[in-house]
Amino acid sequence: MTKNSATALKNPTQSYDLFASKVGAEVSRVLAGGKLDRKAAASYLNGAASEALVELVPRDTRSTDGIFFSGKKLSKYVARCLSAKIAAGATVADPTCGAGDLLLACATLMSRGQSTAATVAQWSSRIIGLDLHGEFVNAARARLTLLAAQEGFSATEEVRATRFDNLLPGNYFDHLEKIAAADCVVMNPPFAKVQTPDDCEWAKGSVQLAGVIFASVLSNAKIGQEIVAVLPDVLRCGSRYQRWRKFIDAHCVSKRIHVYGRFDEKTDVDVFVVHLTKSARFATKSKGDWIGRALSGTNKPHSAVLNDFFKVSVGAYVPFRAKKTDEIVDYLCVGDVPADAEVAAPSKCRFNGTLHQTPFVVIRRTSNPADSRRVIPTLITGPKMVAVENHLIVLMPADGALSSCRRLIAVLQNEETDNWMNRASRCRHLTTAIVKKLPLIGWT
Repeated sequence: MTKNSATALKNPTQSYDLFASKVGAEVSRVLAGGKLDRKAAASYLNGAASEALVELVPRDTRSTDGIFFSGKKLSKYVARCLSAKIAAGATVADPTCGAGDLLLACATLMSRGQSTAATVAQWSSRIIGLDLHGEFVNAARARLTLLAAQEGFSATEEVRATRFDNLLPGNYFDHLEKIAAADCVVMNPPFAKVQTPDDCEWAKGSVQLAGVIFASVLSNAKIGQEIVAVLPDVLRCGSRYQRWRKFIDAHCVSKRIHVYGRFDEKTDVDVFVVHLTKSARFATKSKGDWIGRALSGTNKPHSAVLNDFFKVSVGAYVPFRAKKTDEIVDYLCVGDVPADAEVAAPSKCRFNGTLHQTPFVVIRRTSNPADSRRVIPTLITGPKMVAVENHLIVLMPADGALSSCRRLIAVLQNEETDNWMNRASRCRHLTTAIVKKLPLIGWT
């Protein structure tokens, strides 16, 4: 996955050619009649590409451009989504191919020729790829050739120098037609932030580049094209991307969503995999709810949800906005809410905004999937009116009863509550939209 921006950085990844050259040298040696070094080949075709990325490309470049290679496990999952079409001879494209992890996984599902040259020729006609960094494209070509030679079919044959000539260095946005014409698209676009293009229909301002590229691929795709993409989880469940999800729903006839989890052990980003088929655009009534789709079948048909019995809102107090002329009121911040406890608001602040009548329950907005618990409640007693910091979510009982709050605390302490939340959202902040859907396990 590499960043497709309008302007390429000046050779930020040039040193990666060292890895591409190593793979190319092994390919040349084998094609010249040398015996395949299976240990080296296994490394080049799997983890070595990502290891070389970390070793050879500066961290700042990787972070700024959102460069993360897919790896074998994730790539294999993506390719299997398209196994039937690939087996039937479909062409496969990757608009941000990096060193080719996803394309390698797809190639393993393709038929082989009776020789290395024949296999390369067959795969070359079916594999399309682009990447902003030519060094990555060189590595992808060499790795695919090494994969073709791995079976040892007439390895001494001459393989033409222009092998995999549909893998090209270039910006996806300059080659829309190449990706649009493929039968299938696999992609792991960058997770960097960019300003939306002028013609963007679903947002303005700073957004996930992965969302921009995915929306472009889908809107430009031919009818019937299947697309499987690895995307940051914020696109699936973030409130800001509801219009993006509606836009996607308006261009596809079927969609499957798999909450994958953490990208890999070294990358603290949670992702999901979406598999859809392009359709003619139609006036859909989609609400952009991809949380419910991901959780399909995990809840009982008529189970109560939190929004049935509690009003859910974000605390309104923002400390730096306080004015000296505001009234002094009781105040609650994150530091005042020990887990699973019952407390009164211990602090004071100046505030003229929305106050909340106790009793109510608060949970922390910051919530990491790596934490032992995702939903950590505190019961706020009273009676009094309280200002609540905006890093807390307020759960106000519809009946105003303290007993309802205590029942809710017990529900939120249930392990299944955290399990549900981990399926619903892998983002680092809880949203009111997700919290409202939280099932009240055991609530009668």
